[in-house]
Amino acid sequence: SMPPINAEYGGSSMLKVVDYLGLPSYLIVLLLLTQNSYWVHGSVSPVTRQTLTNFHAEMKGKSWHKDTNWNKGDPCVDRWHGISCDSTNENILTIDLRGNKLNGRIPSDIGGIGSSLMNLYLQNNKIKGTIPPSLSNLTGLLILDLSFNQLEGSIPYEIGNFKELRELYLDSNLLSGQIPLSLAQINSFEKLSLSETNLNCSMSLV
Repeated sequence: SMPPINAEYGGSSMLKVVDYLGLPSYLIVLLLLTQNSYWVHGSVSPVTRQTLTNFHAEMKGKSWHKDTNWNKGDPCVDRWHGISCDSTNENILTIDLRGNKLNGRIPSDIGGIGSSLMNLYLQNNKIKGTIPPSLSNLTGLLILDLSFNQLEGSIPYEIGNFKELRELYLDSNLLSGQIPLSLAQINSFEKLSLSETNLNCSMSLV
């Protein structure tokens, strides 16, 4: 019977295995290509990549302090600036673009980045407009920092959909209106900062 092929073998080891099996040359090439792509190439979903491309355009990415490799290949494999992924290169865990001269509005499709995102750092930029309700689709978020921007309007009620969120920073913005009671539904809160805004009431977490 045919012995199993261990996918952990590297190039020369794999050659020895397929040669031992007496496989045709075209199958040897196919096996090597499959083995190499399995370990080297991962990729995020098309929706995630398109969402990030839209984000880059909306935030005037060409004028960022640094946007290395953005819109080239895959966000994880090609290491787009500010993006950190898991070991499979299929899930984005952190986006850190703090103080990077972002200038624009948060796109309404921001939730398309995916539920794997755990940390989103966009502080110290010039982000304008309102906080889109679709931000709450990033259900895996643990830390969300939008402080020191120019965000206006009210905090969307949908922000209460975060079930794992530990830290939320919205301070030093132009936010106004009532603080939604839905924030009280987030039992995982450890830090909440809403100072230096125009919000007309405060919430204390016990």
